[in-house]
Amino acid sequence: MTSFDYESLTNTTFRGECRCEKGFMYQEDTYGDFNFGFCTDECMFGFYTPEDANAKECLPCNEACSECWGPSSSECFECAPWAF
Repeated sequence: MTSFDYESLTNTTFRGECRCEKGFMYQEDTYGDFNFGFCTDECMFGFYTPEDANAKECLPCNEACSECWGPSSSECFECAPWAF
């Protein structure tokens, strides 16, 4: 289960974006027309944690994947329903 930690957002910015403390990654999310982000120690469904130890944000899965461990369509834990 993904745990959210709003307290881990730092006051520092990079290109106008908030950054997370060590051990947390930035997760973008959309709710209707509202885009927001938060810090988490585990990426949510539809995103993956990059293997790079210095990664600072969760990255989206390939559009063929509902859940994945990497960026390509061959790295799906679960395929998107339309991909069959």
